[in-house]
Amino acid sequence: MSIERRQTKNGVRWDVRLRRPDGSAYKCTFRTRKDAERFENQEIADRSRGTWIDLQAGRMTLSACAEECGSHPTGTDGGQEP
Repeated sequence: MSIERRQTKNGVRWDVRLRRPDGSAYKCTFRTRKDAERFENQEIADRSRGTWIDLQAGRMTLSACAEECGSHPTGTDGGQEP
């Protein structure tokens, strides 16, 4: 976990680099160091409380969703309500 300063053509940006529980890295960018620190502290606190949610994990394309839903067997009635 780290906060790094980065200069862009639009000014200074602050990158927060963190790791998910599975070890993969992610980063979020902020305009102020204070916002970056607040985000990092919130992420760490959520993990320690067990309330951390990976927002990227919920992203799924429609085709992937349809493919996944199509792979589940339906009941003998074709999945329709009586």
